[in-house]
Amino acid sequence: MAILSRVINETRRRYEELLQRNPYLAQAVCWTVVQSVTDTLTVGTIAERLGARAEDLEYEPVDEDLDEYDYEMACRISQAGSSFVVFEDNGYQGTRPEILRRLSAGARVVSLFWNVNANTKLHYAVYGTVVTALRCSPMNAGARTPKRSTSN
Repeated sequence: MAILSRVINETRRRYEELLQRNPYLAQAVCWTVVQSVTDTLTVGTIAERLGARAEDLEYEPVDEDLDEYDYEMACRISQAGSSFVVFEDNGYQGTRPEILRRLSAGARVVSLFWNVNANTKLHYAVYGTVVTALRCSPMNAGARTPKRSTSN
């Protein structure tokens, strides 16, 4: 448990520093966690399930200082044990049902998206099926329960 706590704290520290250096990232983000259950996954297979080619990946040191142009249509994938974090600046791939189905083949996936208009989406997919898709927006902020998405 202590190792997991250190990994979580280190990941949190990295993202806090990232947001301090690039505060505009807090405006629109898609943050997806993929936990392998039955499939053996790699950063390359996660990229392929997102629609990219593993051979096109660029590896960057965690502590490398980045500027805003590095994030143009960028997707960052990091690994901690059998879990992967996919971080999209102003992206939404982790909210697309077809992507969630591919990412969750042999895995569990949780995806959280928000944008500058206060639209928020939470998805949970497991073994290739989108189980939960919740959408909250300023239009239904007063509702007692979030509206469940009908699209899977």
